[in-house]
Amino acid sequence: MIYDSHVHTVLSCDADTTIAQAICAAENKGVGIVVTDHLDVEFPAPLPDFRLDVDRMFLEYSPLRSERVLLGVELGMTESSIGRCREIAASYPFDFVLGSVHVLDGREVDDALYADRDEAEVYREYLTEAARLVEAVDVDALAHIDYPLRTTSRELPFADYAAEFGALFAAMLRQNVCLELNTSRLADGAAYANLLAIYRAYLEAGGRYVTLGSDAHEPQEIADNFGAAAAFLTEAGLIPVHFCQRKMIIDK
Repeated sequence: MIYDSHVHTVLSCDADTTIAQAICAAENKGVGIVVTDHLDVEFPAPLPDFRLDVDRMFLEYSPLRSERVLLGVELGMTESSIGRCREIAASYPFDFVLGSVHVLDGREVDDALYADRDEAEVYREYLTEAARLVEAVDVDALAHIDYPLRTTSRELPFADYAAEFGALFAAMLRQNVCLELNTSRLADGAAYANLLAIYRAYLEAGGRYVTLGSDAHEPQEIADNFGAAAAFLTEAGLIPVHFCQRKMIIDK
């Protein structure tokens, strides 16, 4: 079975999907899901509070846990929260810990940041920060490698950041961290082509496995663009996986 390993529910402050709706949508699309609600220890105020109540999640969602419904977390990592992130990852029986970088220098990576920062400078810093954090925090996969591009209108070519990507992939491989294929932008032809160059470089660096994640915040977004993702993985030569009890399982 293929799994959507990046799904948000109402326990994330920016999502409207109930767990029942998520399960129903996944069943209709023939996929399993991993719930990965937001836990950013240091998301800058006054922006949304992405601090998942993990105890509440396990209390409310554990009765629904099954082979098709797994429980994880999207852990927002920063340099100053490394200790707390490691503690969270070790303190709960997650199936999957998805590491993300949403913040640089105490600021969210969004349009406001680009107002006084060059796009290329932001992307280079993002990749460098991600490399440091995947070595410091115990995560299973790194989310949305193209996250800084979500509010921009152009692609940033892989070739311009080959050194930074190389350092990131080396750090991930040392820590046995997979790369997520975030499918939210795969319908865009330019994004698809740019991402394909990145994931082929990941393969050349020694990476073999990826998790698939729609980053769904609404029920209809679950498994979005998974058809394109299947073609993408064939072109890139990579293998889709998911995690259960923090152990990697190849999707079939």
